[in-house]
Amino acid sequence: MTADAALEPDERAAWLAYNDTAEDFPGPHLLARLDAVARQHPDRPAVQADDGVWSYRELHRRADAVAAFLAAQGIQPGSVVAIAATRTLAPYAALLGVLKAGCAYVPVNPDDPADRVAFVLADAGATPLLLDTDPAGLPDAPAPDVPHEPDRVCYVIYTSGSTGRPKGVVMGEHAVDNLTHWVVRRHDVQPDDRLGQTAPLTFDPSVQQVFPAWTTGACLVTVPDDVQRDPAAFLDWLRAERVTHLDLVTSHWVHLLNAAEARPVTLPNLRWIIIGGETYYYHQTHRWHRVVASPARLNTIYGPTEAAVNATEHLTEPELDHGQVPIGVPLPNYRLYALDDDGRLCPPGITGELHIAGTGLARGYRSEEATAKAFHHLEVHSGRIERLYRTGDLARLVRHADRWVLEFQGRVDSQVKISGYRVELEEVDAAVKAVPGVRDAAVVVRGEPAEQLVCCYVGDVPPDRLRTHLTERLPTYLVPHLLVPVDALPFTRNGKMDTTELTALVRRFAHDSAGRAPRPGVESVIAAVWAEVLDLPEVSADADFLGHGGSSLLAFRVVDRLRRRGIRVRPADVLRERTVAGLAAVAEEDLVLTPATRLALRRPGGNAALDIGLPADVPAERVRAVLEEIVRRHPVLRARIDDDGPRAVPVDRFELHALNGPVDDAKARLAESTDLTTGLPTAAALVAGRLLVSIRHELVDGSALRRVAEELAAGLGRAPQPRSVVPVAEQPLGGPPPDGLRGHLIRFREAEKAALAVLPREHRDRVVEVDLGHAPDALLDTPPTRWHARLVAAAATAVRSWLGLVDVPVSVPRHWPGAGDSVANLADVLPLVVADDDEADAQWRRFADPGVHWGAALLDTCPDLADDWPAPRIAPHGSFRLVVTADEEPLAPDLPLHESPTAFDPTSAGAVEFAVVAGERLRLHVTGWDLPADDVKAVAAGWVEALAGERP
Repeated sequence: MTADAALEPDERAAWLAYNDTAEDFPGPHLLARLDAVARQHPDRPAVQADDGVWSYRELHRRADAVAAFLAAQGIQPGSVVAIAATRTLAPYAALLGVLKAGCAYVPVNPDDPADRVAFVLADAGATPLLLDTDPAGLPDAPAPDVPHEPDRVCYVIYTSGSTGRPKGVVMGEHAVDNLTHWVVRRHDVQPDDRLGQTAPLTFDPSVQQVFPAWTTGACLVTVPDDVQRDPAAFLDWLRAERVTHLDLVTSHWVHLLNAAEARPVTLPNLRWIIIGGETYYYHQTHRWHRVVASPARLNTIYGPTEAAVNATEHLTEPELDHGQVPIGVPLPNYRLYALDDDGRLCPPGITGELHIAGTGLARGYRSEEATAKAFHHLEVHSGRIERLYRTGDLARLVRHADRWVLEFQGRVDSQVKISGYRVELEEVDAAVKAVPGVRDAAVVVRGEPAEQLVCCYVGDVPPDRLRTHLTERLPTYLVPHLLVPVDALPFTRNGKMDTTELTALVRRFAHDSAGRAPRPGVESVIAAVWAEVLDLPEVSADADFLGHGGSSLLAFRVVDRLRRRGIRVRPADVLRERTVAGLAAVAEEDLVLTPATRLALRRPGGNAALDIGLPADVPAERVRAVLEEIVRRHPVLRARIDDDGPRAVPVDRFELHALNGPVDDAKARLAESTDLTTGLPTAAALVAGRLLVSIRHELVDGSALRRVAEELAAGLGRAPQPRSVVPVAEQPLGGPPPDGLRGHLIRFREAEKAALAVLPREHRDRVVEVDLGHAPDALLDTPPTRWHARLVAAAATAVRSWLGLVDVPVSVPRHWPGAGDSVANLADVLPLVVADDDEADAQWRRFADPGVHWGAALLDTCPDLADDWPAPRIAPHGSFRLVVTADEEPLAPDLPLHESPTAFDPTSAGAVEFAVVAGERLRLHVTGWDLPADDVKAVAAGWVEALAGERP
């Protein structure tokens, strides 16, 4: 009996009409077309990635080298070859080269866990040769002459499996060729077009992004990861890169839509948007056309990995503003059927499990057992035995406008039970998204503290009003127990809805913290760690660890993360005390070493000093008591660093010495009394009506000194209390390091060596300062975003004219944004290497990210280069410094703050420092080098002249 035996004639006719998709795509096979396009458009850009652009000539030259390399290594046609799926150029040469060698590629994410990578390689039977070899660095060689095998295997891509192990989908070239022909024809891909590649090569939508570009002469433009994570930046990127075709999953497109509503967006080059992966609605497409000025048409696609990316399409109608967008009609040479539990074809309007047949089907999985479960044969209509893939999706055939289309109805395996009722999550999801004002939503099941339906949604509808809407449309058991408004729904790197993160959003809403706020210091650090470990937005001082989802396992994580922030507790303390306040009471505070301190300790020595004039009516004992309180308040001022590690030692009484003689001599004697291993790093003395405070420079920076002075003035009643101190443990130092960090630092080192070769070898105790007056108008009129880069470029120009250097090393000392609120060494040095003005702009844009601490990045990623790296308060060996300072407010009317000597010894180092004071006065300092007066004048004049010149 055929699957359509129970249908009425008109119902059978509806399915036959719907699946009337046979079409012939004549012409050469896929690889022949790829080669023909390269010969026709050799100089057109073929691929743009994070590390550059390759023309078709370059891409195929490198791919030929890959194919020759594989043949030379004995890799036979028909083999499976692993390629590294990164957003650089090399994987594209690898992919194309593998095909030219007659092999199939299996993309592997190098960042995946090692056991997953090992499983993929073993399961696919793949050679890892190209994982261990740079495909872009192979010597030129012609590709081997490999006879073309009709419908050979093109790729193996792995998807998640229900068994917990990924499943390798084996796809033939004929299916890819069929898909490519459809994409090019439907979306009018032309040689001048620029196709955005949003999908990583490990994700099958990459197939319909790569091959349509390369079979037409268009350029494939990979979207940088950081751009994809920022919808507003993504919109700007689309315009700047003149992208004509954009293919992305539904949830990602919804993020772009929401970002577009916040400001005017114009995308004049964008002609097509291909959207798929999840259901969406016409009110969303209507909003897109309303808020985005673009000629782009929207095409909905549907299809699993097992069906060569896509099986159906539906061109959305811009004028429609309500209802669900259907998944549409089959692509050429595809056929789709909705079957009931007995394998019978469902009549139109009746939901069944969706099965796919046709040219686009995969050969199966690498696992024969998995293939047998998902693929089967069935005589659907009389005389037509089809090979079908069981999708697990539910769909129904419905009439839309003047044709039959498929409408998605959920998943077979998404059925859950709530209080004994069977619930399809898609039904609840659709009801929420249909409420006016809801822009996006997702429904999940929460298992703790009880089985509950919860819904996260994006929109301006209050939860109580949303609940009212839903109770009018759904049975009571289908109304979510918890409605959670969120700013945006999370999605994975592949653009799918991130259900794990959704659950976390629910927990954060459900456990909204209430109670006393943590006090500054240890309590605030513990609260921050608890919130981090428990995945909560914030934690109060009396929050219960176990009540917020804590466990003995998580207690170990708390202990570890607190230890890294300078606080010592035991797991038993966490489980016994249970509250932030209780744990703070038993915690022991350790010393946190900042990256700048860790760098400085590699070459210890030297002191930073405060020199403050004191009124005669201030008793010495009052000064001593205030200093004692400051030292007790800040662990770094009582640090001890020895074989037992860094820690803050208790101080019973802080001594204030009385010294005689010249102030400079007293400063030297006071510095000698500080110690990092046996005594205290802080010492103070009264001499000639002035207070001297000396602190080991490894531990503090200029902002910390200023903070100590402000607290002293406040303690003496001479100034208001400064802002609350921020513990060093709460300073988020060390964002992700810049790309290419090692290469840049090595270039900086080489530039320093070149400078030292033409500078005096001898250093002298000499400091020369030249006041250059007010900055020229051309600098003052420079936009703020380019101001620092212009200063750097001008300094490099002056040095280049003076010394004849090609690369000029310029160090820019800077402080962490929160430095003024902490007592620690939070300084940093931004190392730049400038060959011309344009490079100054480019390097500032690339490297001056305020979220990146270069000292932390250096220690974390290139520790071998750190031994010779200058601490921020020590002059670099042969680089040139650009220092921008602001006029500081007086400490107090009767507490003059005298200038302290330089923090480094001019007899052991030299520096040429270009300084901008208070944003408008220019100065040049030459320290440690006895330079001819004419040279100093020439450098100073060159800097001013460069700053006054016109910039393009």
